[in-house]
Amino acid sequence: MIFYRLIIALFLGVALLYLSSDIVVEKLVLSARILGVSAFSIGFIVSYIGSDLPEIVNRIVSSLLGHGDIAIANSIGSTNTQLVLLLGIIPFFCTFCRLIPGPFFMVEGAEITALFFAVILSVDGGVTRLDAFILIAIWVISIILKRK
Repeated sequence: MIFYRLIIALFLGVALLYLSSDIVVEKLVLSARILGVSAFSIGFIVSYIGSDLPEIVNRIVSSLLGHGDIAIANSIGSTNTQLVLLLGIIPFFCTFCRLIPGPFFMVEGAEITALFFAVILSVDGGVTRLDAFILIAIWVISIILKRK
């Protein structure tokens, strides 16, 4: 019985997300116009952080509970899904999907660079606070570069 309730809650949650997406997209486009930045920048900075907050909390809680492996696996899976799967799915829902090469290259280049540093800094089996500071600094720099 609990399983069925969970499935129903999942479908209701997805339906609510679907219905509210139009409003979110409209407000993001409006925010971009008001702030005088590209929709790409708003989508990347505001939407990205907002949509990742639940995942970030999940990773922090799993780390606090001593399950850092779940946090890392969640990060890798999420990144892989967002970079590869969604880029493969989006054209099925667009009548015309065109990536702007400059911003796309900047975003993907920054993502690959950040992932490279994450792998290099964690190859010894751990991440120190210095490693964490470096990764956070790379993230901040990537946000600054991507907003242009």
